[in-house]
Amino acid sequence: ILFKFFHREIFLFGLTFFLMLVFAMVSLGKLDRVKSRASLAFFTTIWICISGFAAYGVCAGFGVPFTSLQQVLPFLLIGIGLDDAFIIALAFDDTNQVRFFILIKGL
Repeated sequence: ILFKFFHREIFLFGLTFFLMLVFAMVSLGKLDRVKSRASLAFFTTIWICISGFAAYGVCAGFGVPFTSLQQVLPFLLIGIGLDDAFIIALAFDDTNQVRFFILIKGL
């Protein structure tokens, strides 16, 4: 049933995910090998794809009719998921590492 709706747009979905993957890897990746977050961007994009397939599978399993609202789901997932990856990387960079290790050592 999905092929009937997606046969023309499958290329665009793949292109969108590829471009977002490249953008995230360039944005999060740094020249420093230790602080590079390119793998975070890669695995975030992979998990977003897996969650999208799982969402479509659950909807198909429960017999939810395919509507135009579900066509927006991959773009919402990639937008929210990559935004969270950027926020996590920024929050990790902003933490005071010395204070964090002293706090853990005190436990």
